[in-house]
Amino acid sequence: MDPPEALARSGLAGQHHGSGNSLAQSQELLEKLSLNVPGVIYQYRLAPDGSSSFPYASDGLRDIYGVAP
Repeated sequence: MDPPEALARSGLAGQHHGSGNSLAQSQELLEKLSLNVPGVIYQYRLAPDGSSSFPYASDGLRDIYGVAP
C-alpha cells in the first residue's frame, strides 16, 4: 500500500457518519481528497442487514478499472 492510500484509509476508516450533515461533509472531504491524490478513493458502507454500497467513488475507479458504482 502506498503512503497516500494508507493516509486516505487511516484518515477515513475510523469516522462514523450518523447524520446527513456528517455524510455531506464526508462526501466533500472525499471529493477534495480525490482531486489531490491520484488513484481510487471510495467509501464503502456495510449495513446491519448485510447489504453493502459505495456512497462515493472517485473518477479513478472508472479511469483505472473501467467500472463505476
